[in-house]
Amino acid sequence: MLKIRPSWLVATFLFSLLIFTPFAAGKNSLQLESPSGDHTVELSRNNEGALTYSVKYKKKTIIQPSRLGLTLEKHPDFDSGFNFSVLDTRDHQGTLKSRLGERAKVDYEWKEFNLTVKQDSTDRIFKIVFRLLDEAVAFRYEVPQQTQLTEYAISGELTEFALSPHAVAFTEYGHEGEYVPQPMAPIRRGCWMPLLVQNKEEGLSHAILQADAEDYARRFLYSKGSVGTLAVSLASKVKAKGSYKTPWHIVVTANSDSKLIELNYIRDALIDNRLPEPNWIVPGKAIRITDLTTKAGIEGIDFAAANGLQFVEYDAGWYGDQKNPKHDATTCIRNLSVEDVCKYGKTKGIGVILYVNKIHLRHQHDKIFPTYKKWGVAGLKFGFVDGKTQEGITETHKWVRLALENEMIVDIHDNYRPSGMTQRYPNLLTQEGIRGNEWRPTSRHNTTMPFTRFIAGAGDYTFCYPGGGKTTNVHQLALTVVCFSPLQFPYWYGRPKDYTNSLGKDWFKIVPVTWDDTKVLFGEVGEYYAIARKKGNDWFVGGITNEFKRTFDFSLKFLDPKKSYQATVFRDTEGKELEKENLSVSSKSILREHLKANGGVTIVIKQAPSSQRL
Repeated sequence: MLKIRPSWLVATFLFSLLIFTPFAAGKNSLQLESPSGDHTVELSRNNEGALTYSVKYKKKTIIQPSRLGLTLEKHPDFDSGFNFSVLDTRDHQGTLKSRLGERAKVDYEWKEFNLTVKQDSTDRIFKIVFRLLDEAVAFRYEVPQQTQLTEYAISGELTEFALSPHAVAFTEYGHEGEYVPQPMAPIRRGCWMPLLVQNKEEGLSHAILQADAEDYARRFLYSKGSVGTLAVSLASKVKAKGSYKTPWHIVVTANSDSKLIELNYIRDALIDNRLPEPNWIVPGKAIRITDLTTKAGIEGIDFAAANGLQFVEYDAGWYGDQKNPKHDATTCIRNLSVEDVCKYGKTKGIGVILYVNKIHLRHQHDKIFPTYKKWGVAGLKFGFVDGKTQEGITETHKWVRLALENEMIVDIHDNYRPSGMTQRYPNLLTQEGIRGNEWRPTSRHNTTMPFTRFIAGAGDYTFCYPGGGKTTNVHQLALTVVCFSPLQFPYWYGRPKDYTNSLGKDWFKIVPVTWDDTKVLFGEVGEYYAIARKKGNDWFVGGITNEFKRTFDFSLKFLDPKKSYQATVFRDTEGKELEKENLSVSSKSILREHLKANGGVTIVIKQAPSSQRL
């Protein structure tokens, strides 16, 4: 007998319907299917009652049978002895809307399969929830409230991903590491997600990542068993009471690496209980105040107001030694009054962001947030957070919530990685967890990032213009479009006086940081990349290459064919900072650009002032 009842989510949706299905005793497999059938999942239990799943994409097997389950500390594991009990299924269509993202609007659809299993030996129940999209497979574990398990600790996962042994993985070890292509074995412990996997034999690419990691430990991947099989390890045990849900595991699949980038909204579509974006949240660009004085802050505000920036930022040192717990993060050093700088900034429409180390957030958060609100601080940059352990991740999100309550934006630095939490905390504009420009990374690294780190979400790259070390000036300009972040720092090491005659600031003045639409034009991991992003009626194009010079034809077919446009092209040139050229263009135009080794190109395209319908 089927029982049908509606199920409502706190999200924009078109249709949601849940179906409840009990099982006959002894059933050993289930077939699950995405809305259009592109993804199919088979859930199976073996003779010992252990659970596995396998995945097909457009009838091609992409994940061979792989283990599911959790290990517990001081309790029997959720590993075997299971019998299928109940399957709840639900169809859901929704829409993500944002003024702070890469797209103003994106529709999505998934089918949810909520499987309850019973472990007869312990008389406990356990849930595995799958959400199948035509573009991805996601699953999570749930431990329901039950008298047999009231307080416990998750010590590990049995989760596996049995991928093709012939694939190539782009691994990264450490939150600011470089991505290196390698065979599927051996991938040593500590490999960070997201992980890009190329299966060239099948012409497919996969991204393995997670979503909704609010109070869990950092997950890592490593090789286990046969070649191609990846297992999951945790950075710490996870303490829980009563019912508990783990973050989502996600495997996104596409026929190209570039397509994966356009599917990076999937992590956000999996977040329940989203919050609307308050009007007070302002994205933007900032200049760091390198001289920690009131005078330098006022000069920085004047520079910001004149050059299209929205913020100034005081980094480490403004309240003393960030590593000394005895220093007070609500007291400024000599010759600095943050409150006075905030007051002046309000007269110019410029906000002030303050850096605070986790040491002082941990011990002074009750004092920090009301004090900063009184001063008029616009945002915080958290430093050296613990983005690995459950305790560290949970406390970081507590500080984000406190910032939200006090109307402050947040930038999290160091080893924190995004997992869609901006849907729940819209003031969390960006985070580091990236090998940024202060490392002077190679152009090969920069042409790898869009396909790897940025699949997970926004990244604070901390641009160091000019002087990118191993890349050209226009390569750096292009990164402001290539690298998505609603809060960007174009001038990390410079002072306002350093940019008096800079042509680069002409680009930084006009380039937005949030977008209405995003289109990947072309790219190859570690080789080259080009993307077009739209804001209002204007388009911004960024293209970069690695250590090889290249010639590209940029088709402008994404433009409205009924309108005419003016384009300004920023190029690298010999003996000068850069050069600019103005052109009349249309949707039929193709711009041939010659990129220098380690170089780039940027293009802004605006409707012609007297643009008429053609």
